Amino acid sequence: MESVWLGIDVGGTNVVMALGDGDGNLFAKKRIPTLAADGAARVLKRIIDAVEAMLAETGTPASRLGGIGLGVPGLVDAKRGVVRLAVNLNWRQVAVSEVFRSHFGVPVHVDNDVRAATLGEYQFGAGKGFRHFLCLTLGTGIGSGMLLDGRIYAGATGGSGEIGHMVVDPDGIPCTCGNRGCLETIASGPSLVRFVRERMADGVAVNLDDDELTVERIGSAFDAQNALAREAIQRAGKYLGFALANAVNLLNVERVIIGGGVSLLGDRLFGFIRSEFQRFVLQGVGNGVEIVPAALGDEAGVVGALVLARQTTGFPSDTPATM
Repeated sequence: MESVWLGIDVGGTNVVMALGDGDGNLFAKKRIPTLAADGAARVLKRIIDAVEAMLAETGTPASRLGGIGLGVPGLVDAKRGVVRLAVNLNWRQVAVSEVFRSHFGVPVHVDNDVRAATLGEYQFGAGKGFRHFLCLTLGTGIGSGMLLDGRIYAGATGGSGEIGHMVVDPDGIPCTCGNRGCLETIASGPSLVRFVRERMADGVAVNLDDDELTVERIGSAFDAQNALAREAIQRAGKYLGFALANAVNLLNVERVIIGGGVSLLGDRLFGFIRSEFQRFVLQGVGNGVEIVPAALGDEAGVVGALVLARQTTGFPSDTPATM
């Protein structure tokens, strides 16, 4: 019987898991809240329970699992399958691979969530055919993955791509990492919502319900010509464009791919990103660089995790190696 693969994308807000085939096609998907405050052990147990439920619902015996791939935010030691530090989850030295391997008895591959999304976009999405690109995810946090000369770049200790902790405003507000003014404090989903709430508290009139404020609602307010919504999105786009210009000046990539929940703001956000990017990118390095939405949308992470699962058995051979 043909093997199926399990991909799990662990986010700061939600966990998405999917069963798929060798071509990246998903035939079952499930989403559960992360509830990171419960601690790593409970979160992992809840994920395993949800996987078991999904297998039962689809009539898929666990014996058909060929491998499991997990994308987790933060610093990941992919060789050992250990999450060294995930600030948004408050995880330190969590042996994720061992937990899943001991329960399901199949090979497990754990890596940074955005590197997983980068694999997904390379294999099936907006990175297909490119050898040098940057993949950014905008959600509860902000991270990036890099394909350089056809290989995923992990860095000396697996900590590459933490663009969300690039300091863009040294006098800015404190970040969960301990620094001030990180990109994540300005352009992540929670930061957008916080900025609007703070301005509302200062007395700025806006037709938004504070109790139900979300990035999606801010986008709708932008469409309705709301000045505060425009200010919030423009501010996020400005700092993202500035950070991406610096990243492209350093890495000389051909394309920048942006996914994650905040990216669903679409051209409302991308227009500001592109204009600020053009202000600061070095001519000759940034010429022709495209900033495009992730083709896989918010499924990039879970599809990339499926690719990680397939890599546990050395298949497929055309996925990029990690350096």
